[in-house]
Amino acid sequence: MKKLLFLMSTAVIILTASCSKSNSDPSPTGTNTWTLGGTTHTVTFTNKGLTGGGTPSTLIIFADKVPVGADPAVNTVNLSFKTSPTASGKYTLVGLGSTPGDMQFQLSAGGNGKAYGYIGTNIDVDITIAGGKVKATIPEVLLKSTTAGDPDQKITATIFEIN
Repeated sequence: MKKLLFLMSTAVIILTASCSKSNSDPSPTGTNTWTLGGTTHTVTFTNKGLTGGGTPSTLIIFADKVPVGADPAVNTVNLSFKTSPTASGKYTLVGLGSTPGDMQFQLSAGGNGKAYGYIGTNIDVDITIAGGKVKATIPEVLLKSTTAGDPDQKITATIFEIN
């Protein structure tokens, strides 16, 4: 749970500190949504950056609106890779208790004062790189709630970075 809280805090710091959106590469097209606990969210903002700390990683944040300050109404899905993916293929979703290796990533989500993280068994996920941008197709998996009293939630997603 500490790692999830660290990832969520890092996401807020990255969002407020750096927003780099200039890129002439075309973005993937199609559905850009995730469904968490029965509620569907559409990606309208993405940000990719490096985390700090002992083992830096590449964090990609997919949000349903542009964050302004510490806006609790922003819902996000966060993918954390050892290094930014450069090739399409099967990547392994690993639990938050482990450190991602090559071709592996971690998954967390949150919004409205709630936070969730994937702690299940390793599963393969399709990651596509198009125009230098990451697209992830995540099958339905269960995310563990790290918010006291809140139930765990299922998530499914087809999300990609946007300009």
